[in-house]
Parts: sequence; structure tokens; C-alpha cells
Amino acid sequence: MVILVLTSAVPAAVAAADDPWEDDPLQLIAFRDEVSALYSSGQDVWEVWVCQLSDGSVPIDISATVAFLNAEVRPYFLTLSSGLYQPTFRTGGVVTSPMPEPAQALTTWSLDDCEERVAAATAGGVDGALIVANTDFTGGYSTIGALCPGYYPGYPYACPSTYPDSGRVVVVGGATVVEVPPLAQPRLNAVAHEIGHAIGWPHSFGGLTFAGGGLVSEYDNPMDLMSGGVWVTLQGYTLVINRYAAGWVAPTSVAFHRKGSFEYQIGSLGTSASQMLVLPTDTGSSVYQVIGARTPRGYDLALPAFGVEVYEIDQSSWVCELFESGEPDWPCFGDRRRTSQLPAVAGYYGTSHVHGVGSVFNVGNVTVEVVELVDGVYTLRVSGDAVTQRFVDDNGNQHEANIETIAAAGITLGCNPPLNNRYCPSGSVTRGQMASFLARAFGFPPASVDYFPDDNGNTHEDNINRIAAAGVTLGFSDGTYQPGGYVTRAQMGSFIARAMGLAPVAGDRFSDVSGTHEANINAIAQAGITLGCNPTGTMYCPDELVRRDQMASFLARALG
Repeated sequence: MVILVLTSAVPAAVAAADDPWEDDPLQLIAFRDEVSALYSSGQDVWEVWVCQLSDGSVPIDISATVAFLNAEVRPYFLTLSSGLYQPTFRTGGVVTSPMPEPAQALTTWSLDDCEERVAAATAGGVDGALIVANTDFTGGYSTIGALCPGYYPGYPYACPSTYPDSGRVVVVGGATVVEVPPLAQPRLNAVAHEIGHAIGWPHSFGGLTFAGGGLVSEYDNPMDLMSGGVWVTLQGYTLVINRYAAGWVAPTSVAFHRKGSFEYQIGSLGTSASQMLVLPTDTGSSVYQVIGARTPRGYDLALPAFGVEVYEIDQSSWVCELFESGEPDWPCFGDRRRTSQLPAVAGYYGTSHVHGVGSVFNVGNVTVEVVELVDGVYTLRVSGDAVTQRFVDDNGNQHEANIETIAAAGITLGCNPPLNNRYCPSGSVTRGQMASFLARAFGFPPASVDYFPDDNGNTHEDNINRIAAAGVTLGFSDGTYQPGGYVTRAQMGSFIARAMGLAPVAGDRFSDVSGTHEANINAIAQAGITLGCNPTGTMYCPDELVRRDQMASFLARALG
């Protein structure tokens, strides 16, 4: 087995911002726009150069190499990115270096002279340079280039986007693009691996496999382009967290499990299902676990295992020690992000972090069951608490216990999808939200009729039809439902009374209630669902809008 020497370099200018997570709506990737998604969309033009070392032994035809890369590496990334990332390789030229050929076991930094000569020879204007040395070296190294905006606080740097000013380089040995015995074919995966680093992807490794000198090997994950040290051909994709960091997985295709018991559908690349399930931790954005799906499709056909794979992402500043004492406590970013298999795997072929159908496994306090696989989509049954608190914005709220109760029952999912770590307790309940609250709370079955013309495409449309079919809502006299309208306390009384099947109650229970909703308000008061809106319980405040925290208590009482 040949272990690659694949490394990456971090440029001197480092991204800075007041909030490292502000570019990512899900707050999963630090400095996402400045680093991870900077070069990963649209055309990415690589100028290919051959560096002739003084005693290099591998003849490199630059035209054939460019054609080979466009025929093999470009389609790989087009598939992996669903067409969002389009690397293109074009001919640069040939430079000569007096440096000797580096041995396989040596570091690749002896190829620095090649970089300098190419930087001096190029006309520039491309996105990066891919340098092939005429050696039998099977690995390479790369840099993610200048970061934008790239500065230390108080020391602004320019933000160059094109080579050579950007410093964005991939350097590989000749054995990565031509056949050099004993390998039966070029080690092309090394080229794709280094391009992965050049768009900010890290290695993934468990930390239990050791290479020469007792050093931890970072190439022990046979499921990942960025780690598969045993790979030769261009096979297998990278992890879903890398695809998300590059901007190739939409935030709406990410699910979060915080607490409770739910089922999730997680699909492999090419499916329309959610692509990633995140298990957050109380540490916040710096540490969390992700679950992705792998099935025998496309470049993944040759993987050693299929199922859902589990990784821990750690961006804590101590992991990468990017800054000296006194610098900001920024998280790790780009290819310094720590990605490790859960559980950690020893050896270069281990796949114990990959779980097939029928498997049941734990991630911290969360239990995951892989229920089934249909058309590339796994159904996961997940239970347990990933975090100690379901929502981060209801602490101290008088309705907090009831908010947590309806969340655990699956009646509310949160107010900021797909992250859903907030409940927005002071927000007013819309008629669309009311439909979903009631449909989930009382389990109304799907409806076969589309009752209202003004909710088409609305998030709550299915649940609006469910409560209409159950007779809980009649809509307005003009035939609309008006899902974006807010619900008053009077309307809420009728919604809940009908949903529970409570008989109307006559009388004057509250001094400020009369008219259409009075009998239903009396009914929910008699059932103990409302206590009124003043300390003595003599008023109901029917015209006030229902807040989301109040709604939690109404529902919790209604369900006992």
C-alpha cells in the first residue's frame, strides 16, 4: 500500500470578521464566504504548467495532460457539485528548475522553486495554477489562496482573485497524471484531492491510525476523497459537510435534530431529499455531528461500504491553533476544520462509522435507527436529546415548560427553519401556523380536497386542508383562508374548541367577550384551557393577537 503525501498550505492573510458565522444561515461553517465558498461556484480556470526538475524521470506531455484533466477531473466535480462548480484546465507552459526530484518520503516543499518560476512566467488572469513536476511522485500539495476579505484586524491586505497574486496553487508529481510503475494507472485522485484543498476542504481522519515516526495519519477514511490514502483512481465523492461548505447543498436541504423523537429522510447525492442531518451540541457552532448518506451511485460505486456515515466537526480554535496569544479567538476555518469519523477508526480500510439498513447506533445521547432505503433515500428514526435545551430563545419565559412540551411532542418545529433552534416566543401566531399547530396536535388526517385558493404553495397548505376537512375552520366569506393573517385570542378560542370537539357553552364567563366566538371561548375556559388575561380571570382580551408562547400553553393544556 502506498500512502500519499498530500498536504495543503494556508496563506499568510487570514479572514477576519466580527462574526465568523455571519455568512452561513445555519452557522455551521466559519468564514464561509471568505474561504469555503470563495472559489467553489461557476468557472474555476486552472492554468496547467509542467516543471522540468534537473533529474526528473517522468516525461510529461502538457497537451495530453490538459486533455486528460478536462476529460476526467472536470466531469467528476461537475457531478459532485450538481453543475455548480466548473473547473476548466488550459495550457500554460513549461518551466525548468535546477532542483532535484523529491523522494516519495520527503516533504513536497522542495518543489517551491517550481512555484516561483511558474509565477514569473505566467501572463496571469486565471484562477489558479496546476503545476505538474516531471517526477514519479504520487502526491502533491496545494494552497487555498488569498482569502477575501483577507486581513488581520488593523492591517488591511489587498484581495486578489486571480493568479499569481492570489497565490492559489496545486503542485503534483508526474505519477498523478501518467502511468508510472508499479501503479497500473495514474494516481488521479491526488489531483482532485488537492483541488479539494484549494476550495477549502480538510482531511477527515479518526486519529487512531499512525504513519511513520508515530505521527497520526490523516488518510484513514476510505469513504472520502480528502482522506482515502488507498485510492488510486478517481473514485468516491467527498463528505456532505464539504459539499455544504462549498455552497453545493442548500440550507433548506439540511435537517437538525435537537430533542425529541422524529423521523428524517436523508438522501445521497443526486436525490431531492435532505442531504444532511445535523446533531448540534451545547458547545454551539464550533462542535457538532453530521450524518450523510452514501449509496452505490456514480463515483461512489467503488466505496467499501454504503449507508449513513457519521462525523464530528470541530472548529474550536485550539484544534488548529491558528493564532498567537492575544489574537482573536477565531474558530478553525477552511481546510483546518477538524472532521473525524464517529466512532474513530483504526487502519486505512475501517468503515465502522457507516451504518446500513437495520442498524441502531448512538451519537452521544441520541439514538439513530436506519429504518429503510428507497431510491437512494434513507429513513432515520432519531430519538434523544442532542442538546440540553430545545430552543435558545425561551429561557426564563413563563411558558417555557409548555414550549418544551409541545416541541417534544412534535407540535412545533421552531421558527427559523431549517436550523430551528429558536421558537420566537413573542411572535404573533399566523393563521397558517395555527393550522399546523392544530393538525400536529390533534393528528388530523390528510385531506383529499384543496379547500382554499390563496394557500397554494404555502408551507402550511397541507395542514390548512387537514383542519378544513375536520371542520375546524370554514375560512372567510369570500372563500379564502388568508394564511398570513394573524390570529386573535377570540379566533383562537374557536379554533381550539372545534379541534377538540367541545360543545359551545352559553353564558357570560368574561366581561369583555360577546358575539360570534363567545360560546367557544366559554367552552375552552370551562375545559381549563384558558384562565383569562387579567389576574382575577374576569377578562379574556379577545381582540389581542395570540403570541407563540401563549399558544404553547393553550395547546399543552388542551392536550392535558
